[in-house]
Amino acid sequence: MKRYELLKDTITYSGLIMAGSIFTQKSNSDYGNGSHSVFGDTTVENNPEWFREIKWKPEIGEKYQYIDISFSCENNFIGISSWEDHKIDTTRYVTGNCFHLDSKDVESKAAQIRKILKGE
Repeated sequence: MKRYELLKDTITYSGLIMAGSIFTQKSNSDYGNGSHSVFGDTTVENNPEWFREIKWKPEIGEKYQYIDISFSCENNFIGISSWEDHKIDTTRYVTGNCFHLDSKDVESKAAQIRKILKGE
C-alpha cells in the first residue's frame, strides 16, 4: 500500500486539493483520501513532480515484518514484531528492514539471503 503527499495545490474533478494532502493507494489503479478516490495510477506516474511517496511506518502496537538473520526465526528469516517505538524498531525502520504485513518485498529479500547462505 503506497502513500503519497501532494506537493502542490491541484484542481481535480473533486475540486481543489491542497498541497500537503495525503493519499493512500486504495487499489491497483486509484488513490484517495478517506473514502474518496481522487487520483488514478496514470496521474501519479505521469506527474511525479506533484507527489512525494511517503515511506510506511507502523503505528504504536501495529505489527510489521522484518528480516531476522539471528537464525532463531522459524519462518524462513521473516520475523513479525509489534511496533513499540523501541530502539530495535527504529533501527529496523531506518535501515529499511521494516515491512507492512501485506508487503511481498520482505519475502524477496529473505529469498536473497537464503541464496547467499547456500552459496548460490
